Amino acid sequence: MTAAADFEQYALALPDGRWLYHLPPERGQAHQLIEMRADGQTMTRWNAGSHWWATDRQAQCLTALLQPGPEIIGHRLREPDAVSERYPGELTPEQWRDRQAVGSREERDVLYELYSPLSRDQEPTEHELPSPVRVLEGCEPPGPGDPPWVASLPSSLANRPEYLHCFPGRIPGLRAHVKAQVQAMRHVAYCFDGSAGEPDGLYVGIRVPFDRPKSRWQPDRGRRGQDLKRGREVPVLAEQRMYLPVPADVVAPTYGEALAAWHQQTAFWIDIARAANVKACNGCGGRGYVLDADKHAGAP
Repeated sequence: MTAAADFEQYALALPDGRWLYHLPPERGQAHQLIEMRADGQTMTRWNAGSHWWATDRQAQCLTALLQPGPEIIGHRLREPDAVSERYPGELTPEQWRDRQAVGSREERDVLYELYSPLSRDQEPTEHELPSPVRVLEGCEPPGPGDPPWVASLPSSLANRPEYLHCFPGRIPGLRAHVKAQVQAMRHVAYCFDGSAGEPDGLYVGIRVPFDRPKSRWQPDRGRRGQDLKRGREVPVLAEQRMYLPVPADVVAPTYGEALAAWHQQTAFWIDIARAANVKACNGCGGRGYVLDADKHAGAP
């Protein structure tokens, strides 16, 4: 017998031929889940902790293999020497229920202190899930480590996270993501967001050495901050400033499209910042630049 349709269960048909099923545990289910099955074949959990399960087919029958808890088959007196007519060595489940039903609260508490339960493991049971399963159009939902998705959908659907990625929305944090990568690059002196009154985006300062290294004398400082006679030669650097109008979010009709745009824009802005990894031209006093061959080695 098939239960009534459960509209918390969904399926996604992926372009690679796989099917993802969102199969949360039924309300009130206390049994431990062993595995999910599609037409008798074991499904693969899509990622740890999620309710998404993957299979290579559109299933006609979905079942859950469940492990019931141990069955209580009686209660045994904790201290065998304390056996008496009132407190026998063992109580059957029926005797236990009868004493619980007629005894006072104090008497019930005494029973729990004197007796420990006897149990035995039960065989796993296979439970057929409600059907039909509604099929949605969309890509894989965000997994661990993927950019998050903020969907634009009616408030009445806001508490249905299993299919948010199928609605229009945005991936927040592109500018912060690019900023963190730019800050880790060689020669980057600063990278910050525009302040009030400035265009949104990233403001980057890169200090690069000259093609033919230049240096200047810099005296050491004493304890009181005074210049000392000793010192050292330090490199002279030329500063290049850039404005990168990186958007704060990536907006798209679906999570899949936004994720593709996220990776494209990240690569685009990082390439621009990396292209500024050049050496200053000695001939024009640092106003021009020459190619820094080291950047072609791939190191930021």
